[in-house]
Amino acid sequence: MSLVCACKTCKLPPLNASDARIEVKAVLPARFSPTDNVMHVNWKSNGEAAFHVCCWKSVLKMARSRQTSTSSKRKPSAADAPSPAPVMKQAEKLMVVEAANTAETFDSEEDMKKAAKKAATLILKARHCIAFTGAGISTSAGMGDFRGKSGKWTEEDSSAVGEVINEAFQQDVDAAASSSDTCLMDLSHKKAKPQTTSERTTRLPRNAPEVKLETTTDQLSSGIHSLLPGSEPPVKVVLKRSKSDFTKLKSSQDMEEASATDTSADTQTQNMARPVKRLKVMDVKPKIEPVPEEPTASAEMEETEETVAYENIRPTYTHEALTLLTQRHLLRFVISQNCDGLHLLSGLPSERISELHGNVFVEKCSVCNTRFSRNLYVLNDEASQYYEDLEDCGKTDLTKPRFAVQCKLCGLSHRTGRKCEEKGCRGFLEDTIINFCDNLEEPILDLAFKEASLSDLILCLGTTLTVTPACNIVEEAKGQKPLIICNRQKTEKDRMASVRVFGDCDVFMREVLRHLIDVEDRKAWEEKREERMKEYNTRREIIPPKKRRGSGSIDTAGKSAGQEKRGRKPQGKNVRKK
Repeated sequence: MSLVCACKTCKLPPLNASDARIEVKAVLPARFSPTDNVMHVNWKSNGEAAFHVCCWKSVLKMARSRQTSTSSKRKPSAADAPSPAPVMKQAEKLMVVEAANTAETFDSEEDMKKAAKKAATLILKARHCIAFTGAGISTSAGMGDFRGKSGKWTEEDSSAVGEVINEAFQQDVDAAASSSDTCLMDLSHKKAKPQTTSERTTRLPRNAPEVKLETTTDQLSSGIHSLLPGSEPPVKVVLKRSKSDFTKLKSSQDMEEASATDTSADTQTQNMARPVKRLKVMDVKPKIEPVPEEPTASAEMEETEETVAYENIRPTYTHEALTLLTQRHLLRFVISQNCDGLHLLSGLPSERISELHGNVFVEKCSVCNTRFSRNLYVLNDEASQYYEDLEDCGKTDLTKPRFAVQCKLCGLSHRTGRKCEEKGCRGFLEDTIINFCDNLEEPILDLAFKEASLSDLILCLGTTLTVTPACNIVEEAKGQKPLIICNRQKTEKDRMASVRVFGDCDVFMREVLRHLIDVEDRKAWEEKREERMKEYNTRREIIPPKKRRGSGSIDTAGKSAGQEKRGRKPQGKNVRKK
């Protein structure tokens, strides 16, 4: 793999797969074109860019500078520096600062190997090592994540940001026109393109208190503030999920008071006050579709051109490595925030895992609580879509299934349409997925806390450790125990980590196994992956593309077919009872 650094002033060689790098994705102005020579970064048409670490730091420093290309109209004098520092347009500053929030870091191959060796040493010494996994370990299987540069929440948040960037871009155009800047004047006649990200609706329960969705970031504190005219020295900035809130500048005193009173509420809202939706198929451009004035269920139930079903995804190298470590008694337990069922499919025993947010292949009886593991996706999306259409649109063209019952907590339907198979019990079966406002199952949560308290090493893979109450497990169990973290983005627990790796989990775990498993055993195990894949196929009902309407397929825009608005992935709001 060879990548060209996106920094236009870069003088370094192209990036190789073994080099440390930074990858970002920016929200582009509607009138942006890759051929326009007005940016300091060679942004791709989808907003992505890769940098040498030093080049990204230079670009970020430029973006956080208070100086703008239109801030001064005086001509340079002989007393000025012979080579003035490059100045970035205001719109691109906003793009860079916002992209920094979800930037993904990749350590060099040399650093990765050193960290893997240290991690393997800690695993060998540990008596009760556990793993804590998130969406990042499933991305190589074709599933999307949530907070990555192309994550679900990242794209939903980009709508309000895009409006601000478009306004800033227009201001740059107007300023350039007044100062005879022909480069930008040439862009003023271009026709606006539709935004690629559609807005989503977050539905709170009727009795819930009014809450503003906020995202607090330290990176923006020195970025957005410095871009707005007449601003005070950088202070903590809170980005609201609306254009007016995003652009409004509060005084330092107001911000400090708000930060002191609302810190806990902001964290709770950021982590839990929105439903998690179907995950995105990686490396596929989202399909641009106009939003209808009066959305109906029939419009939302349209099947997309490319879909992938949960039944068709398979365990990654990381899933299988964790199962292997469990079989070798080097790993005692797994705590997972994922609901894709890949841990169990890889052969991990059910008694060795707590799936905090449920499993799309597991349903349970509402009467006797017996659990049934299936080879197909068990959720009935049409039943939940019926209730969500009524909530959001006031009407629906769907017929309510006879078995459907609205959940008092999440407002959706957990019933799958099947009944319990236990003798003498005909209770309705329900899915195990934790939707927004649902409580996590106490036995599963308690078991996770118990295993964490017994552990002397925690291996965190593919998670930003921000979703509560799941992330509290790591914090509460930490103490003086070593912590290993592998994730592309920064986490709030990085300071606690004994080993911190930035990069892909599959690459990291492959290096870890080199130090834990004998060469011959490891090679033999890796060579049998094809055989394991055939076995996985026998335990899943293969779903051809477009066969299913509205139940468990994931489209190219990251939505479940027939579930654009509904959040059917786990975000439990309950806290652990003591």
